[in-house]
Amino acid sequence: MPHTKLHRLKNILIRDVHMDQLLKLLRDGNIDQFNSERPFELNFFAEDLSGLSLQRVDLSGANLEKADLSDSNLEDANLSKAKLNGADLTNTNMNRCNLFRAKLNELYAETSSFEEADMRQTSMNEAEFHSCSFVGAQLVEAKGYGIIWNGNKGDFIDLSNAKFKEGSFTKSSFTQGTLDGIRIPTSTVEDCNFSQTSMNKSLLASSSIKNSSFEESNLSLSNWNEAAIENTNFSFCNLTRADFTGMDITKLSLHECNQTDMHTDLGQKPHFDIPDPKHLFIEMPWTAIHKNILFSCWVNPETDGSVIRFIIFDLKKGSTLHIGSIPTAPSLLKGAQVIATPEGFVFLCFENRPSNTYAIFYQITNKGKCTRFGQIPLTYTVDFQTRHFFPMYALRFINGHIELYVLGRNAPKLHVHQLKFTGEFNENAYAIPTAEGLLQGETIFVSTKGGAVCSLSARGTDTILEPPKGFPGRFFSTDTHKENLIAGWLAAGEQGIPPQKGVFASGFEDNASTIRFHNRETVQSCCIIHDGTNIWLAYTIAPSFEATEVWVSQANGTAQYNIPMEDIEDEIDTILLKKSNGKAYLILSLINGTLQVFQLSSQKAIALGTVSQFS
Repeated sequence: MPHTKLHRLKNILIRDVHMDQLLKLLRDGNIDQFNSERPFELNFFAEDLSGLSLQRVDLSGANLEKADLSDSNLEDANLSKAKLNGADLTNTNMNRCNLFRAKLNELYAETSSFEEADMRQTSMNEAEFHSCSFVGAQLVEAKGYGIIWNGNKGDFIDLSNAKFKEGSFTKSSFTQGTLDGIRIPTSTVEDCNFSQTSMNKSLLASSSIKNSSFEESNLSLSNWNEAAIENTNFSFCNLTRADFTGMDITKLSLHECNQTDMHTDLGQKPHFDIPDPKHLFIEMPWTAIHKNILFSCWVNPETDGSVIRFIIFDLKKGSTLHIGSIPTAPSLLKGAQVIATPEGFVFLCFENRPSNTYAIFYQITNKGKCTRFGQIPLTYTVDFQTRHFFPMYALRFINGHIELYVLGRNAPKLHVHQLKFTGEFNENAYAIPTAEGLLQGETIFVSTKGGAVCSLSARGTDTILEPPKGFPGRFFSTDTHKENLIAGWLAAGEQGIPPQKGVFASGFEDNASTIRFHNRETVQSCCIIHDGTNIWLAYTIAPSFEATEVWVSQANGTAQYNIPMEDIEDEIDTILLKKSNGKAYLILSLINGTLQVFQLSSQKAIALGTVSQFS
């Protein structure tokens, strides 16, 4: 044992003597000899290397923690993977130095030059840089928290995908730099110049930004969520799909900016003007009826790209009252829905913004005034595609507020958001492990993998109902009246056996009987509704080589008729049933981009008019 200790002590003494010899080579300026004789491991912890000429020295992997490198010249030196934590680089020349993956934590640098230095993937936790030059430096994927960056010159700097959380950036320039993907959330930026920089997909969320300039910069897809911005210039910027959620952007200087699909906070008028449409082509619309007013919203194809348009139609007069637009970009739209309220209509759209996915709520009055009144960030993942024809979200108006039901992807868990028209909201969530999807109506239901359906509320699950035999089939439609659930569906085939023809309808009560219409025809689609008194079923059939026919039936068998072909202006794309004030309405979406509306009665369907920009 003593022999081992002596052996170790001898090795330490030899190593220390060797390090002293290497230090003497550096201090004497014998750089080439040092590079050829240096060992793989170098330990210059807290050594005084100030005032030395160390051009092209190889200090890669060296331990230089707390070393004094002030007033030294390390131009073209290799310090890749070196440890410079706590080192002093005051007035140091680091031009063209290789600092790849070096540790610069708690380093202090003042009036130093890092021009054209390779500082990729460096670690800079709580490092300080004052009055330094980083012209042309490469800081790709550099990272650190609490960095102090003060009075530095960084023209043509590359900070792509760098991450600096809770940093302080003051009186510095980054002009003509590449800052794509830079992440500096919860940081302070003051008196800085970012003119003519590229900051695509950058993150400055929750940061304080004052007296700075981003003039002529590319800020597309940048995220400024909840940032506090004062006296900052964004003139001539590309703000395509930039996210300013949680901010009042009316005080920003946005002169001559490209604001395509830019996201603004609730209640703020978007800073891009949508011109009046030259042509409306209504296709796959979201539709609701309030009293005698029909509201329909859809993605309208236009010359400069698609726009979400809406049209308000008077069912009594058979004429269009207003045409407007929703300030949400169709390219970001993940899903949408519309419901009627006592004050008009509420349009919900899910926007996939850079900061998050948001549920955005617009209120549209009968006079066509559109106001954004609420937005809810979704803190969970949602599958917006329907699952077995079941939607993953549902919307309803109840007791003076809006309730949004969303099935999260994992678990799955049901999230219920209650939203007031003042913008206030709260959330409740509970697990429904076997959930398949939701059923829309006055009461929201969830369909489970076992086939049972269950009514929902903000508090949790309520009544469990068994579905009628054959539901949901290959296509279905549901509606509710108070807490009652009804369905119409088309049968699905089984094990090579073709499906039964016709259309089926039933309630979800115990021992409810199923009715069937047109049992000799192949039905293409169906829709069901309860107007408060009667249950109506509309469906389409297409006899061989003939035009599609629309049939209307009452569940009690009182009415069953088709709409004469001469009353339909063009080929039918889709059918929809809506109710309002105890009346049932059939809405036909035609392939010419218009809607035809009929009021249903026991004798016939009464034509109310054609919904278009010319009506």
